[in-house]
Amino acid sequence: MSRTAYRALFTAPLLAGALLLSACGGDDETAATPPAVVATTAATTPAATSTTPATSPDAATTPVDATTPSKTKADDAAASATSPAAAAETAPAAATPTATPEPKTPVTASGEATQNKVLQVLTAVETCFAGTETYRDCDGPTSLKDYGVKLVVSKRPKPGEVAVTNSSRSTFKIIGTDKGGVRWILAKNRSGDVSRKCKLADGKRCNPATW
Repeated sequence: MSRTAYRALFTAPLLAGALLLSACGGDDETAATPPAVVATTAATTPAATSTTPATSPDAATTPVDATTPSKTKADDAAASATSPAAAAETAPAAATPTATPEPKTPVTASGEATQNKVLQVLTAVETCFAGTETYRDCDGPTSLKDYGVKLVVSKRPKPGEVAVTNSSRSTFKIIGTDKGGVRWILAKNRSGDVSRKCKLADGKRCNPATW
């Protein structure tokens, strides 16, 4: 057999197999996709889009005024410092005028002596009342002469004098005037309370008003 016939005999089965494979459509893994199919697929597949918006709606719709400066804490502090309320708080309190204290009434030696006389008369009046059960019978010079006190009948005794006035069954008033014209008054009310008052010659109260 010649070399040419040998080659024809060897390659004939290979060519027959290739033709059969081509007639059946070839291998699925190696077959190329027709151009028409590729075009159709590309036309029907939507382009991939991002589901996440680039910016938020507020950022996209809210305009930013580049000419308006942003407020800072320093600006707020300056504004509050210039407000009327802040000015009222920081303004110094107006000085409250201090009232001048009223001078105390000096008690002279004559005043002390008159106070002692009034207290002596008080003892005499109460002693008299123990026997009479009324102060009406214990308010005159004669009714108290046995008790060692000297009285005058007057509602405004002169300096150095002592008088008993406004006497009733349960009340009385003893008034003694010192040489300076100050009146030292001791009174008993219906409740049995005893009070002491002091008045100057012009009728004003002493300081303190009691003694």
